[in-house]
Amino acid sequence: PHPGAAQGDSHGYFCWRECLTKNTDTAGAFYTNLFGYTAQEMDMGEQGMYTMLMMGEMPVAGMMAMAPEWGEVPSHWGVYVTVNDVDKDTERATALGAKIVVPPSDIPNMGRFSMLTGPTGVNFGIFAAL
Repeated sequence: PHPGAAQGDSHGYFCWRECLTKNTDTAGAFYTNLFGYTAQEMDMGEQGMYTMLMMGEMPVAGMMAMAPEWGEVPSHWGVYVTVNDVDKDTERATALGAKIVVPPSDIPNMGRFSMLTGPTGVNFGIFAAL
């Protein structure tokens, strides 16, 4: 019942959680055993494999391997916030002091996203479904 924990599809709602890790096998085993998730792998083509962490039939989070070019960035959980227009909201965020980590990009058959770092150094993603 916590309203901040709800998955929403309206502008401003936190809509997705994603485990970004250098070791998907260990992370997957840990979170599935700890929380009772099941894991469903999806081939995302050039982006590699993506794992949906499921609670019953409901996807509750995702997991993906961090690419070597991420360098020394530690494994972490990321969050996404729903927006109406990824391109416009990326521009607005940069005007407000954010830096672009991943420019607006399409996720085939899902939507569009970008990754940003806010002016205080906090990373987050924005997402708009198809």
